[in-house]
Amino acid sequence: MLSQDSPATLCPLNLTQLLTRTLELYRKYFWNLLGIVLGIQLLISLVSIMMARNGIASNNLVRTLFVDALGLFLIVVLTFFMEGAVTVGVAEDLINRPIDIGRAYSAAGARLAPLTLTGLLAGFLIALCFVTIILIPLGIYLAIRWLFLGPVVMIEGLSGSAALQRSSYLVRGRWWPIFGTVLLTLLAGSIASALVSAILGFVFRGVILGFLIQWIITALVTTYNITIVVLLYMDARARKETVTVDQLTVQW
Repeated sequence: MLSQDSPATLCPLNLTQLLTRTLELYRKYFWNLLGIVLGIQLLISLVSIMMARNGIASNNLVRTLFVDALGLFLIVVLTFFMEGAVTVGVAEDLINRPIDIGRAYSAAGARLAPLTLTGLLAGFLIALCFVTIILIPLGIYLAIRWLFLGPVVMIEGLSGSAALQRSSYLVRGRWWPIFGTVLLTLLAGSIASALVSAILGFVFRGVILGFLIQWIITALVTTYNITIVVLLYMDARARKETVTVDQLTVQW
């Protein structure tokens, strides 16, 4: 990922190198990356459970809607916080610094507002395309075009329309290769997680064990997905511009 030049610069990655780099990250910092995600993922799961129980137990429509809206807002914020923290963790390895959970949380917290607002803006526009049905292809196109919003906000310090434009620039000319890579890697991760979940669910029975298994597997898949996106972002930057280690550290 980094050249041997001084100062070190980013180098493009092919699909094999991308997957190899992801596995190397897991091997070196498995517990660090998992530690970043596990606590946040647990909070998301608990909020989801509370929302479900409230919907069943409450006869007050206004209260149910309020709790659901609040719960959904918390899930969205926690999801963006998690994405930002993992992004920082992966980037730290690329600049030859050990992944530190506290530093990742601190950086994600500092950029949480612009990360959330930018993500909501993109999500709203993409959701409009999917709601209209006929514009679903446009929604898919925009989802890939704005794939790098998380890294752009966290690493480059941009937000809002500037972040949308920056992600679009990085994807421009490589939409299909990026789409294909995302599709293949996410499909592989989904199949692997489904198989592991089915096997462990068959071996270990019980509601609590099932919850714990699903919690850990979801955390692993989430970490894997975000790592792929960050490495694709680094690859896109390496193909369009010369990026040194110093430029990656400027935001945190």
